[in-house]
Amino acid sequence: TVGVVVPAIALVKHSSLNLGINNQADPNDIINYTFEVTNTGNIDLFNVTITEVEFSGSGFPIPNPQWQNASNGSNEGILLVGETAIYTASYSITQFDIVQGIIENQALVTAHSPINQMVSDLSDSGNIGDGGNSGSVLENDITTTVIPQNPVIGISKDINTNIINNNDGSYNLTYIISVKNFGNVPLKNVQVVDDLNLTFGSALNFSIQSLNSTDF
Repeated sequence: TVGVVVPAIALVKHSSLNLGINNQADPNDIINYTFEVTNTGNIDLFNVTITEVEFSGSGFPIPNPQWQNASNGSNEGILLVGETAIYTASYSITQFDIVQGIIENQALVTAHSPINQMVSDLSDSGNIGDGGNSGSVLENDITTTVIPQNPVIGISKDINTNIINNNDGSYNLTYIISVKNFGNVPLKNVQVVDDLNLTFGSALNFSIQSLNSTDF
């Protein structure tokens, strides 16, 4: 009986976003990637290489997989039958990435058998919710990292202490209303409504002299 040599390889890719101490996605927060490469064939593999082939992030550099260890103790670039090697990479997100709300990417692993047969596999995602069966060596789902968007707005109102007495029973008051975006995404159609009837409900009358708006 002559055995059939069947070289094969599989790649699974995981990702996780570190939101930092404020628990909000900000520029330069880090996505950590883990790559699990397994020799699923019946012959040893050499020249194992992982490269990113699809990446939607706007920053640079893109994730660059770095070898960490192998389950059977093989050196970098070698996978014995049934052995799994771990690679890691990281990426710093940008403000553009936060606005997009998601980063998708996929890696490709290639290797050669001792008789120079090349094998390859596109990564399947190990993240829960990506594709049908996360972490399956039979699928090639793109790895998706969700970047939480947190729209938050704040407003404050102050009165200028320089109150002008018009010497006719009326006064000129200047209010300063400040609006700030405390979130991590741009805000549109910002409007400020100030019901002066609540402020001057007991006044005989009042009028608005002018309005000014300044963007910082």
